[in-house]
Amino acid sequence: MTDYFAQSENVAPFMCVDEESGQVARIANNDAFGVENVGAASDLGEAGDASRAKNAAEYIAGYVRPLGFNAVFAPVVDVAHPDVSDIMTARSFSSSAAQVADMVSAEISGFREKGLISCAKHFPGIGAAVGDSHDEAIVIHQTRAELEALDLVPFVSAIDAGVPLIMVGHVGVPEVAGDTTPASLSGALVQNILREELKFEGVVVTDSLSMGAITNYYTPDQAAVSALHAGCDVLLMPENFAQAYQGVLDAIYAGELSEARLDKSVFRILWVKQEYFGSL
Repeated sequence: MTDYFAQSENVAPFMCVDEESGQVARIANNDAFGVENVGAASDLGEAGDASRAKNAAEYIAGYVRPLGFNAVFAPVVDVAHPDVSDIMTARSFSSSAAQVADMVSAEISGFREKGLISCAKHFPGIGAAVGDSHDEAIVIHQTRAELEALDLVPFVSAIDAGVPLIMVGHVGVPEVAGDTTPASLSGALVQNILREELKFEGVVVTDSLSMGAITNYYTPDQAAVSALHAGCDVLLMPENFAQAYQGVLDAIYAGELSEARLDKSVFRILWVKQEYFGSL
């Protein structure tokens, strides 16, 4: 796929797949592909061996890349909070921030060595959320100090490991942001914390904008413009692409969004593609 676009003098798109392993594996959980599932992140984390996480990443890269994918929405960086919620228990490596950080760094390394773009998710951490953002608004009540001591630790590790993409979740953090606006639409979380404080210079991706935590409260154009204002670069799966696209154009024409702001996102996206694809 990448070679095709290079030969036609066009920039290859991100071809992404949700392939964490365990319960979220679009390929390994499909019998048509005959691919072994490497198992839940919680099982990998329980083993306490980071090399197993790296091996899992290399194995995943080995079967998704021949299918034409160049990016994977993994690893899951959320710290499990089993005393509060079981929503991420199986998908998280551990309830220990240090353990998650080690496993995440290893997976990112494995993906990178196999030439697969990885995406750490779901900033700033949804392990303590009750409910499912696919259906409804979710909130965590961590203070800034609590986030720094636990949920943000693996994200710092992911950034240090050179993760190229970070996905922002649709979780409200009122004790930090001052309101329950989803993190994906919150400049206080994306721009102030992820960009300015944690110094992440890669591509910020929203979680799917067709999830209930967004569609129940925002129109497609509102969500798209708000995500860009917040500092996101890639708007994943708007509920209605045409409305989202027109909303962004209208915001530019009205002076609410600047072309310079969008240029920053374009530059980040091209930088990652240059880094991984080798040529634009």
